Amino acid sequence: ADYSQEEARRQSKRARGILPSNLPLVFDAYFGVTREPSTAAGPGQWLAKAKLLSAENRPTHMVVGRFDDEEDAARARDLAVLGLGSASCPKLNFDADMYSLTMVELMVMVLAEEHPQIIKPSMLHMALRNARNHGTPTQA
Repeated sequence: ADYSQEEARRQSKRARGILPSNLPLVFDAYFGVTREPSTAAGPGQWLAKAKLLSAENRPTHMVVGRFDDEEDAARARDLAVLGLGSASCPKLNFDADMYSLTMVELMVMVLAEEHPQIIKPSMLHMALRNARNHGTPTQA
């Protein structure tokens, strides 16, 4: 049902000229995960994206990472959203109890290193509090 609704939505946008006609009608299995186009070098990687809170407490869309496996991308996106997500009740690909606070902490530290202008190490305390509020256990 979800696939047909998504396909109908994209067809409607395509008919109105909002989507280019060469955009494939691909429905990804996970929230925030898309496949990059294949190149001569090989198949495209899976891209994890999330709407996260920046150091200025503003929602910012950012790339969490690129992965060879779709499920790995979905898990990375979940960890980022659990800690720094802008939604009070985030949509997760997997149950929050599959992750630990240590995993969320590591993800926030990696994001702070890769995007220092957006994510600050000082945001770690807030990220762990958010993850706890979303039901992430201390140990997975």
